[in-house]
Amino acid sequence: MRAFRFSLQRVLDVRGLIEEQRRQAVFRAQAEVTACAQELEAIKAARRTAAAQGRPDGDSVDPGLQALGWQHRAVLYQRATALQAELARRQAALEEARSHLVAAVKERRVLERLKERRRLAHAREAARREQVLSDDLASQRAARTGRRDDGRQRG
Repeated sequence: MRAFRFSLQRVLDVRGLIEEQRRQAVFRAQAEVTACAQELEAIKAARRTAAAQGRPDGDSVDPGLQALGWQHRAVLYQRATALQAELARRQAALEEARSHLVAAVKERRVLERLKERRRLAHAREAARREQVLSDDLASQRAARTGRRDDGRQRG
């Protein structure tokens, strides 16, 4: 009997490649989320530092420096707000990439299960054919030695 050959092997290989591409997309999206979160944390730390430095030390307050500090904190606040929106967008993209990966994994696993079932069916068929061949050989040998159905020699 011929060796087992899965007729959908190329499809399975392509599904494996698609799964790997989607896994890489998830890794990239996760890296983008991490980088954005780190940048947001740095901006928040800069805002805290600017707020702590913006407090007057005593009686003398320079209005120009005070206005500059407010502007700096306003820019940091706007940047933090923009980064929060960007982080939310990137997290949504990450979740979408993960869902695509889950779908690709399911598609590949379906084909792998089908391949395994067909391989087992092929193995059972090969065993059945071998058993039939073995039974035929045994019956031919029994016929050549001249045995009857009850097991005694003819004669």
